[in-house]
Amino acid sequence: MPRMMDRRARGQKSIISTIPHCGNAPIECRSKGDNNRATESPAPEHPLKYHIVATEGATIDGRHISGEQLEQMAKNYDPAKYGARIWLEHIRGLYADSAFPALGDVTALKTEKNKDGKTVLLAAINPTPELVKINQAGQKVYTSIEINPRFADTGEAYLVGLAVTDSPASTGTSRLSFSAIQKEPEHLFSDYVQADLSDEEKPSPGIMDKIRAIFSKQENAEKDNGKRFAGIEEAITTVANEYSAGKQALQGEIDTLKNQLSGLQKQFTELKQAMDTTPANPPEPAQLFAAPRPIANGTTDIQTDC
Repeated sequence: MPRMMDRRARGQKSIISTIPHCGNAPIECRSKGDNNRATESPAPEHPLKYHIVATEGATIDGRHISGEQLEQMAKNYDPAKYGARIWLEHIRGLYADSAFPALGDVTALKTEKNKDGKTVLLAAINPTPELVKINQAGQKVYTSIEINPRFADTGEAYLVGLAVTDSPASTGTSRLSFSAIQKEPEHLFSDYVQADLSDEEKPSPGIMDKIRAIFSKQENAEKDNGKRFAGIEEAITTVANEYSAGKQALQGEIDTLKNQLSGLQKQFTELKQAMDTTPANPPEPAQLFAAPRPIANGTTDIQTDC
């Protein structure tokens, strides 16, 4: 009997030791018959550090996250089935060298009860060097979960993504803190949980450098645009000059047509005046000449006027 008790004690101790600490208190896993045990996705081979990523209740934007949804996500989460990646402000880059690449992965989920009795969802995060660099700069220190309420054929909630942000939608989330120096496990603070990671390699040029490179490309593009705009301006000036010359030639033709029209107008006026002075009923042609002499009667008498 003592040997059996000792074996049980060693077994329970090994179970507790594989679960990470939250604050100074370990999370104890009880027997399957205990309904109060924490809901957790499959345990990893080595201890992980968890961050609170959501708390049940109303969100800041007016939606509601239920404790049942959080428990379903922790129970169903399997990175081999569908892994939730970490994104900057929920933006997914389309290309491998995008300014918004994936910044890490969620490796495990579990739920707990906080001091107010509410269910909280905790995530183990595997960040990229880019995310570590951003976090060390004091940027994007909170999380925002992406939930599919009816995932695939399960009909239950599933975590499909996690965003790092400065404005979390859910209250009571952990403040992320990644350190290049290994420290103690998670420490519990009044409102936030400070989570530290183990040593990280010196990050290579990451997302912030890529963003700066984008702005640098824009500046170079602006210079190139200046050259192109100069060529466009020259072309516009040439077109304007040609238009001005064409306009002057057209104006000369218009002036010529105006002069011709003025001459025709004058001739028309003179003709109209002449027609106005012509009688309406002109005399017959016979009236224009003297009366004819009398017709000779053929006599041969000489008549003398004495």
